[in-house]
Amino acid sequence: MPLSAAQWSSHGTRTGLPRPPAGSQRLFLAEGRGCRGGETLELTVEAFRETQAGSLPAGPGAQNLIEAFHHVDAELKEAARSDPKVLKDDRHAGEPPA
Repeated sequence: MPLSAAQWSSHGTRTGLPRPPAGSQRLFLAEGRGCRGGETLELTVEAFRETQAGSLPAGPGAQNLIEAFHHVDAELKEAARSDPKVLKDDRHAGEPPA
C-alpha cells in the first residue's frame, strides 16, 4: 500500500531514507540528468578505451565496470568475426579471405 505524504515524511525520517525531491527541485534534477547523457556516454567510451589499452578503472564499482567492459569487448570481437564484410568493389571477389 503506497504511503501518503505525511506517512512518507514520517517513514523517511524513521528509516533514515531521504524524502524524494518535489516541485522545482524535482524538475531541476530531471533537467540535469538529461543534460549529462552525452557527457556520460563520452566518459564511458573513454574509460572503455583506456581499459582496452590496459589501464583498469579503480574505486567503487570498478569491478562491475571492468566486467561490463570485458563483456562488451567479447561481443565486439564476436561481431567483427561473424558480421558480413562490405567491399568497395568486386576486385577481391575471387581472392580467398585474408
